[in-house]
Parts: sequence; structure tokens; C-alpha cells
Amino acid sequence: MPAAVEARVCELRRVHPEWGPQRLRHELAREGLPVVPSRSGVYRALVRNGLLVPGVRRRRRRDYRRWERDRPMQLWQMDVMGGIRLAGGAEVKLVTGVDDHSRFCVAAGVVQQATAQAVCRVFTQALERHGVPEELLTDNGKVFTGRFSRPPGLVLFERLCRERGIIQRFTKVRSPTTTGKIERFHKTIQAELLTGRVFADLAQAQAAVDAWVVEYNTSRPHQALDMRTPAERFTHPPAVPSPAVAGEVAAVSVAAGSDPPAASAVGPAVQARRRVQANGTIRLGTHGLSVGRRLAGTEVVVRVSASLLQVAHDGLLVKTMPLPAGLDPSRVPGARPADPGPLGRPGPVQVTRRVHKVGTVTVAGQKFRMGTVWAGQLLTVRVEAELFHVFFDGVLLKTVARTTRNEVVRFGPRRPPRQRAGGGKPHGQAPRSVSTQL
Repeated sequence: MPAAVEARVCELRRVHPEWGPQRLRHELAREGLPVVPSRSGVYRALVRNGLLVPGVRRRRRRDYRRWERDRPMQLWQMDVMGGIRLAGGAEVKLVTGVDDHSRFCVAAGVVQQATAQAVCRVFTQALERHGVPEELLTDNGKVFTGRFSRPPGLVLFERLCRERGIIQRFTKVRSPTTTGKIERFHKTIQAELLTGRVFADLAQAQAAVDAWVVEYNTSRPHQALDMRTPAERFTHPPAVPSPAVAGEVAAVSVAAGSDPPAASAVGPAVQARRRVQANGTIRLGTHGLSVGRRLAGTEVVVRVSASLLQVAHDGLLVKTMPLPAGLDPSRVPGARPADPGPLGRPGPVQVTRRVHKVGTVTVAGQKFRMGTVWAGQLLTVRVEAELFHVFFDGVLLKTVARTTRNEVVRFGPRRPPRQRAGGGKPHGQAPRSVSTQL
């Protein structure tokens, strides 16, 4: 290697000690050197000049399976990391997210504590900035899922994903390599920005992270992308911000137990009315969509936008999903511009159930015991995301942990009279289960 080239290699390494041989070689090529040394040549030059300590290279494990989504916005990976220190000794957290295909950083928010509200606030800001991904991969942390909680239930993050039609995917327990891209992102930001730094306050830390993310996305070449930047690979149709959560107040109100915000349509939305066929489907031009046989014969409102399709019945949001491929909102038969505001609210609801003779009640596919003393009585059940509250004449009798995610069946107010065997007098018309939205 020429002495001038070796001197330039050492100079770049001293200025950027986090750059390895591959990055240094790339930067030399960008400077226009006529002959760029090989990676091994750069490595030997660093070792000769004491700028790199040679170590034993770990052998790649053959049981690792490398994978990558085919296009941007198909899958995001999200996680929470520590290691950000403030003056006074406090440590704050960083909520991060990267696009699986491009490694583009879609979220990097500094929070005091990684609570459900703080994590979801960073998540919704990423949705507003970049749009809604098809899938989301996380570990099994309690801020991301409640499936391992006691009792199991939906957490705020899961509600936000469900109402936006995002498919959640989780790693196996103690399998950090599944989210390898976000873990590698953590290693990079730790080495290049956070190690040895102490920030005055949260705002200064966030400003430093924001500046680093801009450089990471637009200037820093990525070895897994053939030395291209993540921004070069993160190419997708411009996303109109999704006002799915109206700021922090909406997220706090959901966490406090009120209705979670409905997923707002994205882009120039249209809506149309459809009658559900006997098999539980509706038609949108050449596209068929199942909304459930329980709605057969009823009328639903369908909202179609640039990225989402939503269905509401009787003011209740019953389905949210990504826009099917090939469905153009401007060509939906009988459609008109969508009304402002959310299409429908996702609950909670309250239903009336008659106690079985053995003392049990069934709601949303879950059976729980009330006791034979209540046999034949009509009780009111308030259905929430994680709990059933049972009332009689306005008095709370029991609170039961919800263990199923089945939808609550909304029956009509009365059942038709039933004839006795032998043509006798019909039974009296007993009220059947009634469902009303709160």
C-alpha cells in the first residue's frame, strides 16, 4: 500500500475510531482514489499502526437463518434500549424502530421510562411520519404484548396495532437473534453516539439522537445493503400522516380505561353502505370481503382509504385491515367522500346474559360461574379489553379476567315465540341477550 494511502487510512481511523476496514475502504473510494486498497490491506495497515487490536474472529453459526422482507414498509422491528445517561446519574430509555428491508430508522424516541404510554407515543409518531406498515416484529416485553401477563389481556400497543390493521409478530422467548436488525442498530448507535456521553437533559439527548438518525439514514453506508444508505432502499409511495391517535391525550385516555381511539382513514377516503350477504360477505366492485355471518342481512358502512379498509356496524368498528391489493378507493361503486372523524368506536360494549340453570354465564366464548342462586336471572356484563364486569340492577357483582379475544355477539332484543310440543300455548316472550354500545 502506498505511504500516502496508508497515512489517509490512519487519519480517517483517528477521526472516526468506530469505522472498520470495510467502511474505511468505502470512504477512500468515495474520495476518488485511483486504486483502492483491499479490505485485508486496510486491516493490516490499521494493525501496523496500532489503531486496531487483532482479535480472534468468531466463526459464524450455521444454525442462524438470515432473512429479509422483500420491500419497504412490509415489516418493522421495534424494541427499547437503555444506556442514555443524563447529568445527575439518571438513565433514560430509547424506543427504536427500523424497517426490515431497508434498515431505515423509523422511530428513535428518548423517554424517561419505557411505559406503555411513552412507547405508544413514539410508535404513533412514527406512523404519522412514515405511514402504516403491514407487520410489526417485537420481543415479548410487557409494553408490546399482554399474552404472558397474569391474567392475559390486550395492552395499549396491541390495541393500536389491531385498530390499524397491523399484523403483530413476536420472537420466541429468549431468542434475540430473531430481531437481529434492531439489535444491530442498538449496537451501532451505542458505539457511535452514546458511549461515554452524558446529556444535560431529555431534550438534549433527543436532539443528539435525531441528528445521528438523519446521518444514519441518509449518509452512513450500510454493509448489509452493499454500502448503500438506508434511505436509498427505503423507497415507497409517500405516506399521508395517519392521525390515528390525536396526540398524547388520546393515548393517555386509552391507558386509563376509556375507549381506544379508532383508526382513522389515511389519504382521500371514501365510504359506502353495503348489505351483508347470507354467507357474511360484502362486495366492493370485484373484491369480496368477509365481515362475519353474525352480520348477515344487516347494513354496514365501509370506509376505504389509501392504506386501510374499515367496516362499522351500528356505530361499532367491526373490522380494520390493510387495503387489499388492486382495490382503488376512487372506483368503489356507490361511494362518496368519507365523513370527517372516526368511522366507528371499538367499544367497550355491555351485553345482557341470562344465567344458565347450572349457574354459568357465557360471553365472547368465555364461560364463568355466577352460582346457581342466579339461575334464570338476567345480568348485565360490561365487556372491556381485559375484564368482564357483571352487574345486577346496577350493582357490581363480580369482575372476571378476560381470557379470550373472541368478538362479542350482538343479538337482537327478542327471540320469536316458541310453540309447545303438541300445539299447546306458546311460551312467553323472554328477552334474549341485548347488546348496547356505551
